[in-house]
Amino acid sequence: MSGSIHFLDISNQSLRCELGYYIGSKWWGKGIVTEASKEVSRFAFEKLGMNKIMAWHHSKNVASGKVLINLGMILEGVLRRDTKLKNGEFSDVNTYGLLYEEWSLQN
Repeated sequence: MSGSIHFLDISNQSLRCELGYYIGSKWWGKGIVTEASKEVSRFAFEKLGMNKIMAWHHSKNVASGKVLINLGMILEGVLRRDTKLKNGEFSDVNTYGLLYEEWSLQN
């Protein structure tokens, strides 16, 4: 499997969803996640009628942060030591959001 992209926690009441993705290291740095995320975001706003897409990444995963910034997402906050990693360390998590109005100005 090369990777996946999906929505989590879809809220029909708040018209909000969370974007998640994974891609194997063989395909890193090729723009695949950015392009796929753009299309999935378009689907969320145009077809599902979402008002907001949210996403997060571990603070040390700079490449994932670049994907979210390239989507036009805005850093909304940092959740300190929010997630326990496989090695037992805790990681800060950067949270991002993209509103429909912001997305529509870009597209």
